[in-house]
Amino acid sequence: MAVLRFLWQRVLAFDRIGSRIPQLIQIWFCELFFVMPLAFFIGKAIDIHGAFGVPGTGEKMGGAFWGALVVALVAGYFFVRSLVKPRIVEGSWAPTTHVDVGDFTVYATNNRARVNYVYLTSHPSYALLLLLTAPIPAAMAAMTINEGDSTFYWRVTGIVGLIILACMGLARILAWYVFRFGRKQLDYQLADLPVSPGRMGWQIAWKPVRCWWC
Repeated sequence: MAVLRFLWQRVLAFDRIGSRIPQLIQIWFCELFFVMPLAFFIGKAIDIHGAFGVPGTGEKMGGAFWGALVVALVAGYFFVRSLVKPRIVEGSWAPTTHVDVGDFTVYATNNRARVNYVYLTSHPSYALLLLLTAPIPAAMAAMTINEGDSTFYWRVTGIVGLIILACMGLARILAWYVFRFGRKQLDYQLADLPVSPGRMGWQIAWKPVRCWWC
């Protein structure tokens, strides 16, 4: 781990680069590089051995697929760590206003009404980011569903990708509502706020991505 930390922070400087990239974009890229490479690897393994009445190709697993597995394992490590050992981060949100100037509508952020809030990196609203990745495997499965055995690899890869996405969304829900990783630390941070626990729990769970999505 010390070697990886040295490469990440000192050699590649990804910690300083990452600080300039919005949190949600970082999470989405991490999940994207976990889902798709893993789906490609598992899909190829199924294609080699055969399934659902389709005979396997019997070929060897190529180096590119082993490389995809390595990428998936690295990204998967960061995904699991964000659930099991979540960090408390601070977010902000401001409503958007607009005015009509001639034939144009100008939008601006109302910074006077900006609010700040804290939340965990494991909050379940991050599951909504999976909807940005879902069209990729969904298209792979839908476009090859009636195209015969020659497209079996792409079809099964799309199905595997959708299953992985569903499991990731379920993992976020379980980490927040069942296992409650990091919730004690967060509750301590919010103990003095004059807001009901139920309302605050809803805001912390869903507000960050809901505000960004809207």
